[in-house]
Amino acid sequence: MVSFSGASCPECKVKFQDLDDIVVCPECGAPYHRQCYEKVGHCLFEEKHKDKFKWKSRSAHRQTGTLEDVICPSCGHKNPHNATYCEDCKSRITKRRGEFGSTQKLSQKEVFNNSNSALFAKASFSAEPLLGFNPKEEIDGVEAKDIAKYVQNNPNYYLNAFRLMKQKNKGRFNFSAFLFSGAWLLYRKQYKIGAVVSAVSMLISTIALWVNSYCSEIIYNDVLKSFNLPPDSFVPLEKLPEFQEKLFLLPTGNVILFFLPNLLMILDFCIMVVCGFKGNKIYMSDCFLKINKIKKESKSEEELDQKFLLEGGVNYHIVWGFALIMLLLRLIPFM
Repeated sequence: MVSFSGASCPECKVKFQDLDDIVVCPECGAPYHRQCYEKVGHCLFEEKHKDKFKWKSRSAHRQTGTLEDVICPSCGHKNPHNATYCEDCKSRITKRRGEFGSTQKLSQKEVFNNSNSALFAKASFSAEPLLGFNPKEEIDGVEAKDIAKYVQNNPNYYLNAFRLMKQKNKGRFNFSAFLFSGAWLLYRKQYKIGAVVSAVSMLISTIALWVNSYCSEIIYNDVLKSFNLPPDSFVPLEKLPEFQEKLFLLPTGNVILFFLPNLLMILDFCIMVVCGFKGNKIYMSDCFLKINKIKKESKSEEELDQKFLLEGGVNYHIVWGFALIMLLLRLIPFM
């Protein structure tokens, strides 16, 4: 740990005391009283930064510290000094370079704290969740730090996606929304539209599986009999034109039933594509609506953070439930 006791603040020229609230320029290491730095708004030596200037003080000295347990700010549990996640509440503990040059570990909740300077904000948020963002930067009137607090998981991706949509009117294809559609919407706590998309997807899959098992396969095997081929076997390539001819000679209803599972799967794929292209936009609208609502209802910063923590983020449990339901639906036709 570094002690600045005996050194002076470059702004007020007053010597630092052990209990002073001190911040350090991430470029040159110059220490300031927090109030002094917030008053000036920048490092007094910033013109020298381009020359790789490093602040030095004869009175400043280093003290050797020991590696101690890391206390999770979210739940208070003691973790090993090299822990990445809290052993108790599983909150991510983000490692960054501290104000005194020592390595500090912060929970994801702590790195959401305010900063009145873009320079020190860049240092404080150098890991996650605001890499490359000023916490005070606004996207459609919503501050980046509030978006990060609400999104929680993978906030940097969504901050960039939201900024791109608002500034350049360009969307970013979301592969998670494409691959998992309704499940992704539910995972991101968009319960209304997620329930609708999930219900439609389940219905399409269920109908397709049922029709395939009880109609399409029977029609297929009936046509195979005319070629003296065993049930469920493949049609030889040389007989494929004749197979198609006999298939289309069947009643129109049978032909529709034969191709219906494929048509339904195409429809389901189209829904996935729409979710992939529109997922980020839908999520952005939902985030901004809920963030503004939470801020209006919250009476204090502590209450605001608590609501962001509870109402934002993701829902892991619903993903496993959704996967179990889809598995059961696929097994029903074979029971």
